[in-house]
Amino acid sequence: SIRYVLERGNLLPGDIGRVILTGGMSRAAVVRGAAEAFFGRSVELSPDPESAVARGACYYHASLLRPDRGDIETLKPVMTRALFLRMQGGRMLRVLPSCQPVPARTTLSRLVSPVIRCQALRLPFDQGNDDGSALASIVTLSLGADRAMRPGSPVTVEVEVDENKMIAITARTGPADAAGQGIRASATVWGL
Repeated sequence: SIRYVLERGNLLPGDIGRVILTGGMSRAAVVRGAAEAFFGRSVELSPDPESAVARGACYYHASLLRPDRGDIETLKPVMTRALFLRMQGGRMLRVLPSCQPVPARTTLSRLVSPVIRCQALRLPFDQGNDDGSALASIVTLSLGADRAMRPGSPVTVEVEVDENKMIAITARTGPADAAGQGIRASATVWGL
């Protein structure tokens, strides 16, 4: 949202000198009206709002495919907000910081498992500022397992974010079975 972007930059609406709307929705009167009400002044419409996103996507992909060309600056995807795992008692554990280049991978070992019921491990993830402020829940994964898990079991969580900001999460809880695998479950969720 506009408010989030301004807060992230420590700005107020009055600090913005010029507002230019782009994207197909910017032609809608209700969108222009909302932006004008938020900023307290008139806003401008980009000359070709419908193709701005497509042009940006082309520029981005050209930078990835041809990083050797001097006329195209290489754009590197990063995490825009920090990713947190909500632990029992509400404690937040930062999994990945903001501005972390992606793809990225991290392993969290020997965590005390969040709420476990029957054969499900609940992993609530939030995003926010690096200091843990302005948190917003993005997903609570309920990872199923093939047999019951005990509350309080140590859990290892692997989190991988690819270049498209898709999150893949694997959780393993002990004690290990005869094959040394423990109870394992995984899930993939939408982009950040």
